Formats: sequence, C-alpha cells, structure tokens
Amino acid sequence: MNEQDSLQMQGLLRRAGFEKSTNPWDADLILLNSCAIREKAVHKIYSDLGRVRLIKEEHPGLILGLAGCVAQQEKENLIKRFPFLDLVFGPDAIRHLPDMVKEVRMRRGGSGERGTTNYPPVVRTCFDSRKDFEFVNLLPHEEENRVKAFVTIQKGCDNVCSFCIVPRVRGPEVSRPANDIVSEIRQLVELGVKEVTLLGQNVNSYGKKGNGISFSQLLERIDGETGIRRLRFTSSHPQDVDDDLVEKFRTLQSLSPHFHLPVQSGSNRILSAMRRHYTREDYLKIIESLKNVLPAIALSTDFIVGYPGETEEDFSATLDLIDKVGFDSSYSFIYSPRPGTASFQLADDVPMAEKTRRLEILNNFQRQISEGKNKKLEGTVEEVLVESYSQKDKVWMGRTGTNKIVHFTGLSAFNEEKIIGEFVNIKIIKANPFSLMGEQTRTPCTEESGFASSELEGSLHREQREREGI
Repeated sequence: MNEQDSLQMQGLLRRAGFEKSTNPWDADLILLNSCAIREKAVHKIYSDLGRVRLIKEEHPGLILGLAGCVAQQEKENLIKRFPFLDLVFGPDAIRHLPDMVKEVRMRRGGSGERGTTNYPPVVRTCFDSRKDFEFVNLLPHEEENRVKAFVTIQKGCDNVCSFCIVPRVRGPEVSRPANDIVSEIRQLVELGVKEVTLLGQNVNSYGKKGNGISFSQLLERIDGETGIRRLRFTSSHPQDVDDDLVEKFRTLQSLSPHFHLPVQSGSNRILSAMRRHYTREDYLKIIESLKNVLPAIALSTDFIVGYPGETEEDFSATLDLIDKVGFDSSYSFIYSPRPGTASFQLADDVPMAEKTRRLEILNNFQRQISEGKNKKLEGTVEEVLVESYSQKDKVWMGRTGTNKIVHFTGLSAFNEEKIIGEFVNIKIIKANPFSLMGEQTRTPCTEESGFASSELEGSLHREQREREGI
C-alpha cells in the first residue's frame, strides 16, 4: 500500500510540473513516506529525517514533507520534534498534494525561500468522510513498470485487532466503486500491463458496507470484463473468506493460484487476545477448502512472535500450524507495541532474547518447508511473467503464477526490452528456499498448453529454431 501511495504522489507531482531528481541535493521537494505498523519503521523514518535535515540546512528553499502513517499518527507533534518540516500529511490527503505544495509556497510569500519570516507548516491529517473520500486514479508513466500494477479497491479497516494501528492511521473502511476499478484495469491492460494486484487494508471485506457487489463478484467482473492476464490481491482477513471466494480460485482464469492469508498465531488463546475473531480450526478449514478447490495453490501468511503473554506452548502451536498448512512462505515479525492500540496497555512480558529465539526457530522451520516445496519444482516447466533483466549478471527475473521468483537464462540473444512483460516457459533447474533458477525451454506458451499465446514469443522461437537449423 505504501509503495502504491508513493507512486500516486509521484504521478500527482509530475502532473503539477515536477520532474524526478536523481540527486536529493538538487531537489526542490523531498517527501518521505512513512510506515507506523512497527516501531523499527518509525525509528527508521526519524533517522531519515535527521539525514535530510542536512540538505534543508544548506538549501532553505527546499520543501521537506513527511507523508504516510507516522504523519497521521503524530500530527502536529512532528512539527515540535522536527521544526524544519514544511509539510505533514496522512494517507487520506494524498490527492491534495499539489495544492498543499502550492500552499507551502504561498505561506513563504511565493518566493520559495524561507528567508527571515517564520511561517507555519502545512499539516493535513484529518480523515475524509466516507462520502467525501476519493481514490486517486493515475495510470503509470512511461518511466514506470508497465508489466505489473497496483489498483487500490479499498482503504481503511473497521476491525479492532489489539496489536494493529491501521484503523488509527488509515481510517474507517471505504470501498471504491466497482465501475471505477474495472475501468482503471481496462486502461492498464491497454497500456500493456499483464498483472494487477488489488490492494486494501482488508481487501476481501470489499463491499460489505454497501458498495453494490461483494469482493467475489468484483473479482468475477474484473476477470470477465478487463482482459487482465494475472490477478492478485492483498491483504486478506480470514474472517472474510467465504465459500464463494474460495470457489473463485477454481472458476476464474485470471486469478493467480496464490493466496496470502495472515494468521498471526497458531494459538487459540493468543488469537483471542489479539481479537482476531477466528480459531486455528477455522483457519485450517479455510486452507482445506482452498486445497480441495486448487491442490497446487501457493499459500503465504504473516506471524507475530512474542505477543504479550505468549508461552512456549502457544509458540509450539504456531509451529504446529506451519507444519499442518505447509506455507510456501511467511512474513514473521517480533511483536512491536504500538501507541494507541489495545495491546499497548499490556505488559510486554516476553523478553527480547526469547522473542528473537522464537523468531529464529520459526524462520528456520519455514525455510526448510519453503525449500522442500521449491525442490519439488525442479525439472518442471513453469509459466513466468518476465519483469526485469540484469545487464550485470545477464540474468532475467520473473514470477510464476504462484508468486515464486525465478531467475533464468536462455534469452540473452534477444532485446530485453521486447521480452519484459511477456510470458515464457521456464524449466526449473535449481531451487532455493526463496527463489528458483531456470532456463528457457523450447516450448512456447500456447493456448493448447493452457497459456495465452504471444506473437513476440512465437517469433523468438522461430528465430532460435532457424539459427539451430531445426
């Protein structure tokens, strides 16, 4: 979500006449986009502000702004701590960015220089009402990645998970009109985008506050009306996974066989303390349904280690859940107390050394499972969407439908710009825990093999066959 917010800010500024600067010391405007979900991220943004201050001191005409969730959380307190800031705004205010920059300049008297006059910074951290909230709709610029794109369909969250600060910094849940979403994806497809990821703080609760259609129905519309080749979504809540959504993995051609479904803990006692409103049994039932519908589905999740009161028995229950599900990957973090959340009032009673030990055990266990699952792919042929090419290493990079990273060779004779954004068949020759290594096969992606055909790829294969005298 933060990556998408940054892209939207960049697009709005470009439309307002700004250009990217390759050197921050030459910039007229520097924005730092912040995350507040863990303490480490907050400390990092404060450290970054300290470094950028040096530029501000040498170039007082520089407009320096802090955006995102830390700005939303701390509001005017940031100005007291960092008086050199010119602009502070939360996620809801992104669409007003060009106007806020103009306001900063106006307060300076239009000169752009601070001079000797002390002027108040611009602070915008109020939440727009559900009626007034507007989603930013900006298509990617030619400099940006046109292979994949994010599309925001929902913002905010109405859940009250005890550890989570999202409702406080992202506001109440609001769903975007379905017609706007479908229209944007159609335009992205026309630009050549092959993969779209639908974004929301609680993406599968889309439409539950009366937006006309459900999340499953939205997926159905996108699949049937846009022509997108690959469709993904993140991040989901288990309590909003129903049978209809599970069934879509069987019936929708564009829906990628990968589901990221955060569980946070394998202990019912900890899940209850976290206010997650499901049990491990509920979660395992969802996983069983997904595997029944699509046995090859890849599953990933999130874990929090060391939540207040977590015992060794609770932690063992988490390891047992990992073993039972067999996640392809997971994102695991040490519990971080966040001001304003319910758990912030609890004693953080798991020692840091113990949290670190548990995290290491969990990550090593997940690594073994991930490597074992990836090893089963050695010798198989996977359809890969090509995303980039490394001139230095002469290696291509792409992803499978199951969201596994593949580094491969075999296309070096062709213009990399023509290959990026194409689907190719790659034979997996070596598996690592976090990625796969492969080489291009001689079998093109065809409709008969279940993959969409590509004129470019067919041409490349013909050239290769002619050179080899086949």
